[in-house]
Amino acid sequence: MHDEPDIITQVLCAKKSAEAADRLIRSYLPFIRSETSRFLNGKRVSEEDDEMSVAMTAFYEAILHYEKHRCAFFKYASLVIKRR
Repeated sequence: MHDEPDIITQVLCAKKSAEAADRLIRSYLPFIRSETSRFLNGKRVSEEDDEMSVAMTAFYEAILHYEKHRCAFFKYASLVIKRR
């Protein structure tokens, strides 16, 4: 599974830097794709699909609004993607 302390450090950095946010999103594209597919009942998605674009935007929103004292980042990101 993902290393939660490491991702929190990356998220906090990404909140302050658009470049860091872009790197974080790119490095977690497999997670974003997997979550998108899961909420689409297993439909395969590619980066060109509208659903994937929405999920990537949701992941970015999760970065911006994440508060580490509330829950694990990936749980939160998954919820934000699902709600979109």
